[in-house]
Amino acid sequence: MGSSGANLDWSKLFSLTNDQEMEFFEPKKVAGSIRAALPDDVLDEGEKSWTTSIVAQFAGRIPNFSALQKQANLLWGKEGNVEICSAGKNLFIIQFPNVNVRD
Repeated sequence: MGSSGANLDWSKLFSLTNDQEMEFFEPKKVAGSIRAALPDDVLDEGEKSWTTSIVAQFAGRIPNFSALQKQANLLWGKEGNVEICSAGKNLFIIQFPNVNVRD
């Protein structure tokens, strides 16, 4: 890791509310590459958030985002809110309220 980034406080780049905090995890060198070394509980929490998500891509014309969000909640939102995030051109992450709705 270059010395220019070693003294930066990266948490200052993000706006956090009072109920949020950022924790720094010291990177480790593994087989000559620098890698993030996250505790198992952090990895488990991240994995849980993806268990109710899918990645979607549309063939053809991309639908209007607000119409897509509205239609998704009409179809699958009876057990909770369906959240959609744009992940790039014609690529979306859809998070369902639970695994049963996702499936």
